Amino acid sequence: MFLVLFLIGSLVLRCNGADLNASCIKRERDALLKFKQGLTDFSNRLLSWEGEDCCSWEGVGCSNTTGHVIKLDLHNPSSWAMYYTPQREFCDSSCLGGDINPSLVNLTHLEYFDASMNNFSYAEIPSFLGSLKNLKYLDLGFAEFAGKVPHQLSNLSNLQHLDIRWNHLTIDNPGFVPSLSRLKHLDLSGLDASNASDWFHSINMIPSLVVLRLSNCGLSHIPLILDVNFTSLTFLVLSDNNFSSTIPRWLFNISSIRYFDLSSSAFQGSIPAEIGNSNLLTMLDLSENELEGALPASIGKLSNLTELYITHSNLRGNIPESIGQLSNLEMLDLHDNFLDGMVSERHLSNLTSLTHLFLAQNQLVFNISPIWVPPFQLGWISITSCKIGPNFPQWLKTQTNLFKIDMSNASISDSIPDWFDNISLSIEDLDLSYNHITKNLPKFRKLSAHLYREIYLDSNKFEGPLDPFPSDVAILDVSNNFLSGHIPQTLTDNGMPHMRLLFLSNNQFSGGIPVYLCKMQDLNFLGLANNQLSGGVPECWQKRQGLLVMDLANNNLSGPIPVSMGSLQRLVSLHLENNNLQGEIPVSLKNLANLRALDLSGNSFSSTIPAWIGENLSSLKMFNLHSNMIHGEIPQQLCNLVSLRLLDLGRNTMTGAIPHCFGNFTAMIFNGTRSEKTWSRYPYPYLNYPHLAYDDHTLAFIKGTELEYTKTLQFLFSIDLSGNNFTGTIPEELMSLSKLQNLNLSGNYLEGHIPSNIGNMKLLESLDLSRNVLSGSIPSSITDLNFLSHLNLSFNNLSGHIPSGNQIQTLDDKSIYIGNDGLCGFPLKKCTEEEPHKGFEKVEKTTKDETEKLWFFCGLGMGFTSGFVGVCSILYFKDSWRLAYFGFADKICNKLWVIIAIKANQLRRKLHWKRF
Repeated sequence: MFLVLFLIGSLVLRCNGADLNASCIKRERDALLKFKQGLTDFSNRLLSWEGEDCCSWEGVGCSNTTGHVIKLDLHNPSSWAMYYTPQREFCDSSCLGGDINPSLVNLTHLEYFDASMNNFSYAEIPSFLGSLKNLKYLDLGFAEFAGKVPHQLSNLSNLQHLDIRWNHLTIDNPGFVPSLSRLKHLDLSGLDASNASDWFHSINMIPSLVVLRLSNCGLSHIPLILDVNFTSLTFLVLSDNNFSSTIPRWLFNISSIRYFDLSSSAFQGSIPAEIGNSNLLTMLDLSENELEGALPASIGKLSNLTELYITHSNLRGNIPESIGQLSNLEMLDLHDNFLDGMVSERHLSNLTSLTHLFLAQNQLVFNISPIWVPPFQLGWISITSCKIGPNFPQWLKTQTNLFKIDMSNASISDSIPDWFDNISLSIEDLDLSYNHITKNLPKFRKLSAHLYREIYLDSNKFEGPLDPFPSDVAILDVSNNFLSGHIPQTLTDNGMPHMRLLFLSNNQFSGGIPVYLCKMQDLNFLGLANNQLSGGVPECWQKRQGLLVMDLANNNLSGPIPVSMGSLQRLVSLHLENNNLQGEIPVSLKNLANLRALDLSGNSFSSTIPAWIGENLSSLKMFNLHSNMIHGEIPQQLCNLVSLRLLDLGRNTMTGAIPHCFGNFTAMIFNGTRSEKTWSRYPYPYLNYPHLAYDDHTLAFIKGTELEYTKTLQFLFSIDLSGNNFTGTIPEELMSLSKLQNLNLSGNYLEGHIPSNIGNMKLLESLDLSRNVLSGSIPSSITDLNFLSHLNLSFNNLSGHIPSGNQIQTLDDKSIYIGNDGLCGFPLKKCTEEEPHKGFEKVEKTTKDETEKLWFFCGLGMGFTSGFVGVCSILYFKDSWRLAYFGFADKICNKLWVIIAIKANQLRRKLHWKRF
């Protein structure tokens, strides 16, 4: 009987194509080889796919009883897949690609197929996969498939696990889902289902479903009423959609639910009181919605809850004391809301499992007795912007497992207690910034584990010296305090091998800059500004250093800029303003091709502007040389800085004309797109606080005063050429800089007219053309400057009417126009209505006067002629009159002759005596 059974079994296997020696069915082996031929495999992951025994090939699994291939696991094992995000379309050399050959349909017994984390280059999911009717597990997630999800997948009636997340797929009809009646795990995250409707009614027809992920699917509709059929559902993720409705109450009637993620889905309204019905719930995330109202007291019924996240919403009111009943709660995160009221021991006394407490960015007031002993051991506490002080919280004394403390802006005005040294042994990240903490800085000892530490103690009232810190400190910010003395020549007990950020700005440090700063290769941010440092800048900078920002502004530093500073090729921001530096700008700085901000203002540099600045520093966005002794002309090469947003050359001794090519500053020209918003903010590297960043800064002379720009610098567009010796006319090309907010050309020798197209600078807020020799009238287009709030045209040779209307009508200060005697109109003397015709009237009056004079002299001549003719006629006809007239004439002539003769003799005598 045994022999007969053996022969029958052999016959069956042979008929099925099985090879007893190879433990592999030939037809299936051939199918696998054809499948391999269609794939690209740069890392030779399928190198073992050769020989007769396909069941021993990498990723292939066979049945121990039949020899059929039942498993094909080709997921990418590379570690990068753990960090894959939807925005990171990246695949290393271990990715498989190419085509999925239809030969797979010959694997009729296949139950498990995993091709996830590969790169199939936007190919469609093969529809023939729907023929693998024994398939129970299908995972094609993160595999770069595109197109529509094939409806043939509805034929996979035995499928229990379907994962096609984070591809480039669309789903128009969820009708294929109810056919998968045995489905337990469904993950469609990242697929476009925005055109699909009735999703939840379709999925509700699968009572076997345990895990449902529909994150970031573009869903916009969720029924507010639904007869729940999810009798097995424990894991539900609907995050990152756009429902724009209230939270449906039926969601909290799913009795089996344990994990609930509704974050970032535009839910509105209040949190339903039914939230307390989910007795088995262990994780609830309602973060980043548009929720309002108070946190319901029924949340205290979630006795199994271990994680609660309701962040970045609009919750208001008190935290209910019932939250203190959640004895299993480990993570409580309610940060960034509008919660207020008291937090007392009653909220916390029963939270025996609590390890993470995040209540930051609320208006909560902690009213906890200093002798209270918490029942928990926190690892991370973040309560920034809550009112904790004025005393340092004594209840933290027992928290010996703390590794992160964030109590910035917490109204603490106490000194740090001595017991803090004990709990600081485990603290990796400490943020006590923006308080009023007094006395000396706390002491730190090196962590026992090989970790890097971040310490933020800035913006307090610490005083005294700066003592050395442990060598594991990577971030140290003690700026904005009252620390004094010299910067230690050794800031740590073992050098600074891992220091990435060192901010000592805004203190009272004196002495020189330590040379060891040049040896800190990992240092990215160095801030020593606003101290009393003296001496020269060290000449020791090295090419291998990673400095991104160097800020030495507002000190008493002297001497030249070190040539070695040109070795810092990663530098993006260099601030040396307001020191006593002198000499020329070293040519080595042309190597700083990544430089975006260069501020050398307020020094004594005496060179010309090097042409290489325009040729080599093409990324420059801010260039400030204000208040130096820079001379010579502006080089034409400066016009190559097309990214420039702020140019300040004011208060120097520069000459020549303003280049017409300034119109090439295309970053100052509005092109219809949104402006860059982050150029002046540099996030700190490797930080756990991404909201922190270094803000570039500068002083700008705008609106007649000196203003400091920090966070708003990224929105400033300005040109300042004031206080120089520039000549020539104002280039019309400047008027094309439509983003410009400040234009200051005052205190030069500019002549000619104000360009008629000045109205093109629509965003101009401040315009200063004073103290030049400009002439002509003020262009009428100046009334188009609707944002203009400061104007100065004083002390020029302008004339004519001051334009009226729009924004310029609000500028009623007469000093704007003083020193231009030819101007009239508001707010100066009124131009009369006849004023335009005065010239004509003068001509008319002159003509009239000349006509009257002509007639007068004509009449006078005619009268003289008439009288002369009359007298001559009488003398001719009357002898007596004629004899008397000529007798009288003879007497007069004789008397005149005698007088002349006597005077002539007297004159001769005088001349005779003068000779002797």
